[in-house]
Amino acid sequence: MIEQGCVLGSATGAYMSNGTGHWVGGVQSDTNGSLFFGWSRTGGDLRLWTAVTLAVFVQAMMGRPLFPV
Repeated sequence: MIEQGCVLGSATGAYMSNGTGHWVGGVQSDTNGSLFFGWSRTGGDLRLWTAVTLAVFVQAMMGRPLFPV
């Protein structure tokens, strides 16, 4: 599992450092971002990986499957 996290983290970091930062489309500014985290409201924001990773981790620790049958 650690290897997968390293690959995804490295790929995301490489994309952000070679591109325009964490913004994907939309306005490239954190000025009018969401209230708590400051994530973009006008386009994609690569920092949302953190929220997805945390949600899946909590779900796994609760003993719940990713996709219930």
